[in-house]
Amino acid sequence: MKRLLMLLATTALATTSMALVNYNDSVHWTGTGDWTNLDNWAETAASTNDNAVWNRPGWVVGNPANTNNSTDVDWNRGYAHIDNGTVDITPGSHPDGTVRSMWIGSDNGNSTINISTDFTVREKIYAGYQSQSSDVATVNQTAGNVSYGTSASSRTYWGRGDGQLVYNLSGGTVATPGDWNFFGNEVDNTFDTGSFTLNQTSGTFTDTGAGHLVVSDERGTHADVNISGGTFKANAAGFRIASKGVATVTVNGTGSLESSATDFGAGYYTDSGIAATGTLNVADSGSVTHSGANFMVGRSGHGVLNISDSATVSLSGKDVWVGRYGTGSGEINQSGGTFTASGSGILEIGDSANTSGKVTVSGGTFNANSGASTRIGNSGTGTVVVEGTGKLSSSSTFLSVGSHGGASGTLTVKGNGSVNTTGEFGVGMWRETSGVNGVGVLNISENGAVTNNSPNHFSIGRSGTGTLNLSDNGKLIVTTASDFNIAAWGNGSQGTVNMSGGVLRHLGNKSLYVGRTGNGTFIQTGGEVDVARFILAKESGSEGFYSISGGSLSARNYITGGLNGTGTFEVLGSDATSIESANISFYGDTLRVVLDENGSTLLVADKSINTAYNGQIDIRGTFELDTDGTFNGTVGDVYNIAWASDTVLTNGMTFTDLSGTEFELSILDNVNQSGNAGTGQMLQATVIPEPATLGMIVAVGASLLFIRRKFMI
Repeated sequence: MKRLLMLLATTALATTSMALVNYNDSVHWTGTGDWTNLDNWAETAASTNDNAVWNRPGWVVGNPANTNNSTDVDWNRGYAHIDNGTVDITPGSHPDGTVRSMWIGSDNGNSTINISTDFTVREKIYAGYQSQSSDVATVNQTAGNVSYGTSASSRTYWGRGDGQLVYNLSGGTVATPGDWNFFGNEVDNTFDTGSFTLNQTSGTFTDTGAGHLVVSDERGTHADVNISGGTFKANAAGFRIASKGVATVTVNGTGSLESSATDFGAGYYTDSGIAATGTLNVADSGSVTHSGANFMVGRSGHGVLNISDSATVSLSGKDVWVGRYGTGSGEINQSGGTFTASGSGILEIGDSANTSGKVTVSGGTFNANSGASTRIGNSGTGTVVVEGTGKLSSSSTFLSVGSHGGASGTLTVKGNGSVNTTGEFGVGMWRETSGVNGVGVLNISENGAVTNNSPNHFSIGRSGTGTLNLSDNGKLIVTTASDFNIAAWGNGSQGTVNMSGGVLRHLGNKSLYVGRTGNGTFIQTGGEVDVARFILAKESGSEGFYSISGGSLSARNYITGGLNGTGTFEVLGSDATSIESANISFYGDTLRVVLDENGSTLLVADKSINTAYNGQIDIRGTFELDTDGTFNGTVGDVYNIAWASDTVLTNGMTFTDLSGTEFELSILDNVNQSGNAGTGQMLQATVIPEPATLGMIVAVGASLLFIRRKFMI
């Protein structure tokens, strides 16, 4: 049997294997009924002056030892042991002072205390204390103001060792103002299985200790806090849901949990490779509000936050972490209600290296409004999934997916899920000085929608490595952003867009860059792209590659190739529905067209799209013409490549035939984009016989370029 070891300044320790343990000034409950009934107490003190004094802990009025007539302190100095039986603390039978320290349910005992009036223990309370699982204590409080501790040195141990405590609070108030307060606590490092359960249906619980309120302190211990009504206030320095053990806090019904603790953590530590598991469930109309500095789901252990129905979680402190230190892992699962992080600091999902965090929003609204930034994968692994009817809204200055070097961040928006942001949005946000990139992925599919309303940049590969996968009926709408960047800043930035469906729309009059300063790639096999300006490889040293084989590309102002970098614009076959802009130009870079059995999708520059531009196509770089395996053109077949409502300019163009088929290029004048009579010019490629067939002595280049004027009546 485990022994209680206690060192007191004014008393000496004495233990015994007897059922009634003598701790010097101890008195033991031996009956059933009222607290003040002397027949229910047994005297076990070593020496006394008056049996009546010692047999009523907390007795003040009428106590002959109370020479100062105090109405606060019990002058018998006794420790109350409620090892067995039932105690009633009622308005007509209750201590008129304070009890020094109290044990409930110890020495293989099973005890119950019913409280319906004011009651105070001024130093320590041990409930469900000793070494046996049969050490069981039950407290039923229906009314009264109850305080367990009166000073900073006070402590509570509820469910200690292998003991058990169930506290049913249906009315009144409970206060724990002492130092550290434990719900499920180990005694001697042997992985005790102590447990604690609080069932709160009404009333108020308040912890204001200088230390921490710990729900499940050590490995093996377990604690459950169920708040279905009333208010639970965790206002100590820290609030730990599973420090090293297992703990679940459930706030449902009309219950509320309020906290101003500096550190609020679910899944606090990992001890010898075993992660504490802390779960916070918020359901029905339950609410959690936290105004302290830090809120951590999976601090160094494993933490879970579940939000459902019309519940609310409001975090107005500084920082929020999901997966914080070491190998900490955290998850937030939201199927309804409202989550709001609105502090001045950061919201990080997967904060440190080797940590992981996951947020799944399948219903309700997740407000990521932390002032500084929201980071999905800061230096660890962060995953956010928004699906079903879930909504994610962010007003943070930055929303980053894959922030720092070594980070892996993924944001997936699918189903009818939606994301709305008003800050700068970066996927693959930063690159370390060591050259290691943050890696981020944005997936938008089915009917998922992402809308960015920031005046700042939207970047895929801002300074790190970013990927956008857009498919099905997914939508990406960038409304007022300065620019849409694929590989934005620095030669080490890398950005990739894989688009097989959906809509990518960049409103306003700014630019979409494929390779602004880094290496950008845009592969479009379907969907609709609608932008103002489409620019490849803007800065020196940048690379931009765009390939379209399906869907449509519309640029309201212009499409242009690499201004200072190396750009390639590729049209693969004829399956794309349209490629159009008010102006198209390629300077010092490459336009590549690959013909299939039906030719290729026509490039269109039409002044009617935007009268501020002249409707020209200007090719001054390299024009590459190729064919795929389905191409079956024969001599004389003509393929339309590009149409301009004004002119097609080819001065300075270099033509390279990659196909093995001989082509001649020509510009057909006075035609519309269907090839009929009209205004404009058409760039065409015609299959011609090989030079040997014509008996040519000298072959000039790979083909000829000339202008034909076609007059049609």
